[in-house]
Amino acid sequence: KYIYTDKVFTKEELNLVTNSTINLKSISTLENLYTVFEFQDINGNKISHSINRADEKHTIAIPSECEYVKFGLKLVGSGKVQIEKLILDNIILKPYTLLPKSKTLVLTKQYPSYDDLYKYGFLHSRIRAYKDSNLLVDIFRINKSNNIYREFEDIDVASGDATLLENTLKMGHYDKVLVHMIDSNMWSVLEKFIDKIKVIVWVHGAEIQVWQRRAYEFERLSSDEIARQKKLSANRVKLWHKIINKPNQNLHFVFVSEHFKDESLGDLGLNLQTDRYSIIHNYIDENIFSYKEKSANLRKKILTIRPYHSRKYANDMSVKAVELLSKKPFFNDLEFCFVGDGDLFDETTEPLKKFNNVKIEKRFLTQEEIKSYHDNYGIFLTPTRMDSQGVSRDEAMSSGLVAITTNVAAIPEFVDNSCAIVVEPENPKALADAIEYLYHNPDAFLKLSKAGNNRVKSQSGFNQTILKEMELISE
Repeated sequence: KYIYTDKVFTKEELNLVTNSTINLKSISTLENLYTVFEFQDINGNKISHSINRADEKHTIAIPSECEYVKFGLKLVGSGKVQIEKLILDNIILKPYTLLPKSKTLVLTKQYPSYDDLYKYGFLHSRIRAYKDSNLLVDIFRINKSNNIYREFEDIDVASGDATLLENTLKMGHYDKVLVHMIDSNMWSVLEKFIDKIKVIVWVHGAEIQVWQRRAYEFERLSSDEIARQKKLSANRVKLWHKIINKPNQNLHFVFVSEHFKDESLGDLGLNLQTDRYSIIHNYIDENIFSYKEKSANLRKKILTIRPYHSRKYANDMSVKAVELLSKKPFFNDLEFCFVGDGDLFDETTEPLKKFNNVKIEKRFLTQEEIKSYHDNYGIFLTPTRMDSQGVSRDEAMSSGLVAITTNVAAIPEFVDNSCAIVVEPENPKALADAIEYLYHNPDAFLKLSKAGNNRVKSQSGFNQTILKEMELISE
């Protein structure tokens, strides 16, 4: 069936003078739906027509002698049609480039959002501190599909694919790109501009590590998934050899700890000259995580705030420590709070549900909410199986909590037993013993609380982190 509009249009009315692109947007249950354009001369006589499938962009051939256009639809089969719009132009649904407000672009794989607060919170702390210090940057979150523009706590975030990134850098406005968690998708674009743009790559963890460093994850994985992870690791090794073996004065690396730099480069079998990298720790914002003197009674209140998507965070050891403490006569004098979310949360925390003095909260927290929890607890239980620094631990120590953590990876670079309690790896009993020690020694608890704040302030405060980063960026 063909149906037509009553009116015959001029080419001008349908924007078909310099444009010949059309697209009918519809929701249809018909077998097929088409647009029909009948081209007429100055006397209204038909010259030709063009029939095109709906919901696709088409370029139609318009005869030069055409003066009028009759528009209609060709309906095939039975059903219902809802016409949304007829687009009479070459509408580009994806942006070609970003509109910059700065000359510095931050390129990242993730950024926090209101429904996913834990995605790269360490980066958000940096950006907020840059902004407070009048260093304006643009944020670009690279992905393979959606182009989205949003904000998070007054920070604007653009998302787009590698093509949008490349087109943006081609415009020549940005003279610096600050990269967090680099991958092959990013590098395939950045290497094209490395002779023109300064690129600073922050190295945080998983993006450079070989699979052997995370073998503890494999016990829960299928053989196919283990093979996939090993292949991804091999690809990472190739990528980092390619990046680091491309010496360029515009390419600089920042590692968040000395240990992590040595470990990562050692695993890769690579070396970096000292002028090609910097060691700058993650920033701990003491304006948010300000020190609040603890009362001795708070040593009885133990807090853990962790993600639950990886065994890296050793939440299972925290749970086992509580189970061991449950056999102690003073157990009911303690209070525990487990906060977090992730695929492993329900399974990991299940053994705790039988204890009346253990609160379990399956959710993510904003930084302000985390601080309110810090103020109501005295001990931060945070064992780990791998850490390049340990931001959540340092935030808790900054607030005055006494951290109980594990002697692995970069941990000794940031804490020791003069400002926290550091126990041997994979030992829940040692974690339980540390909590028992603080319970029986309130003076030691108060001393460690103050010392922990001083350690974080002297090592990861503004002058030691953000100021150094801004100096590096401005060089």
